Amino acid sequence: MVKTDEKTLVGVRRQITMPEDVSKAVGLEPGKAVRVRQTGPDTLEIKVLPRLTFEEWLERYRVDEPVDIKKLFAEAEQAEADEYLRKMQNGHE
Repeated sequence: MVKTDEKTLVGVRRQITMPEDVSKAVGLEPGKAVRVRQTGPDTLEIKVLPRLTFEEWLERYRVDEPVDIKKLFAEAEQAEADEYLRKMQNGHE
């Protein structure tokens, strides 16, 4: 276990840069998922989540019925067009 008392700043986009020795010790790499939760008034817990195997991913995101991909794309395009028109009508574009 790495014991550290290093200070880091929170950026304007609320990003935190993790000290290198700490990130290496817990296996934190770019693209890894973490869970952040408040454990006290001024205290956060950051937990590195395990990467899912392909089999775990398939089980978690199971699709039990046929998917009409053309229909899904058409619905997405229509929703995007509707949003654009709504913005244009409200003078936001």
